[in-house]
Amino acid sequence: MAAKDKKEIEVLLEGLDISPKVASSSSRHLATVELIWPRPTLAAKTAVKTLSLHKGVMATTDWEWHKKILFKEDVEYRFGINVKITESLTSAFMDSFFRFFASSLFGIGGDIVEDLIPGPGGNAAAAPLEFARKKLAATKDPEIILEGGVTLLPSQLSDTLDIEIPLRTIKDAYAFTGPVGPKNNIKTKKLLSAAGTMMGRANIRINKLAH
Repeated sequence: MAAKDKKEIEVLLEGLDISPKVASSSSRHLATVELIWPRPTLAAKTAVKTLSLHKGVMATTDWEWHKKILFKEDVEYRFGINVKITESLTSAFMDSFFRFFASSLFGIGGDIVEDLIPGPGGNAAAAPLEFARKKLAATKDPEIILEGGVTLLPSQLSDTLDIEIPLRTIKDAYAFTGPVGPKNNIKTKKLLSAAGTMMGRANIRINKLAH
């Protein structure tokens, strides 16, 4: 029988930048990174981080390993990495988000990791996040504005592999212009960017771990 195409890896977020068209000069966003089907018994592993951006750029050069790390996992055969970025977070959502987790049993300080295990009872692993979402239901959920991903094989991995993942818009974005005033309600609709337009990139590093 042929040996399994299997590697033990760690995945780190090395950088992120998004277009000023979808980020203000100073903004905070949620980044969701999914490790998709790393092995047959695990459908997905998800990490969520809160990121502060200045002019659309997050500098991680001064981050230590414990801030950059997303996953440490065995991967077998084909697997994927998917990145989603929310719109700029409102202060109300951020206050609720941190207040909940600061007082919860999880004590995870704004970074979240969950597993999704396939088969009967598989949703149980997502219970902490589902509970959090209900607690945060009073605030408007931030909208996902950018997404991108890559598919890999363990055999493609060297000791260190740096990947730049293009992030593309989820839907068309429009601007509405027209006269100001209660009686002037006729607006002109202008397409700013079509769905699928590249508006950012995420820099991911995969380190192969020696046994």
